[in-house]
Amino acid sequence: MTADKFVAALTYLVVALLGALGAWIWYTQSRWWLLGYLALLIAGWAAERIGRRRLPDHPLAALRALEGWILLPVGIAAALSALAIIIGVALAAGTTAPEWTKQTLGAVSGAITVFFSMLVLKRFSDGDDVSAGRIKGIFEAKYFRDGDAEVQPAGTCRLVRDSCSVKYVFYNEPIATWGVSDRWKRVRALTSKLAKDRLPPLPPPAPPAK
Repeated sequence: MTADKFVAALTYLVVALLGALGAWIWYTQSRWWLLGYLALLIAGWAAERIGRRRLPDHPLAALRALEGWILLPVGIAAALSALAIIIGVALAAGTTAPEWTKQTLGAVSGAITVFFSMLVLKRFSDGDDVSAGRIKGIFEAKYFRDGDAEVQPAGTCRLVRDSCSVKYVFYNEPIATWGVSDRWKRVRALTSKLAKDRLPPLPPPAPPAK
């Protein structure tokens, strides 16, 4: 099993456990603890904001922060899973039907839980890795290949065209993917080459003649 597949499987397990924990809290503890789901969403959102601010000058520090973004989809999926479990338990407890009916309701609740997890996490995933597509897009938006346009986007770093840094950000060679292990190789390599490959920003366009 590759590192990407292991991390993906672990993510789904964490979502399932957090969903079950939420249902347990709902029935046995103070429901204020369910604000922990909101804390996960805020933490994931904040991690992405911090990561974006560290780019393009500090790619390794940015990646460390961006890895925390996964808390946002995990929080959403876990909250929906908890809701499905709570509804399933309530339906089963509120019926006088035979035991097999209650077991069926429990199985349906479990299936809906899996569905919510897949629906949310696959919405964000790129292949086996939930975070890969998101992090790839953020990095590509913060670097600019010289010659791509006459106006350099604000907040980007201009790179020598076809330099090593450009390959690490935009190409699938020499590193094939943006999976969890490959993106750390990419960004470490980018950090080592960035000072050599970056160019001064393009001057702003001249104002139109009156």
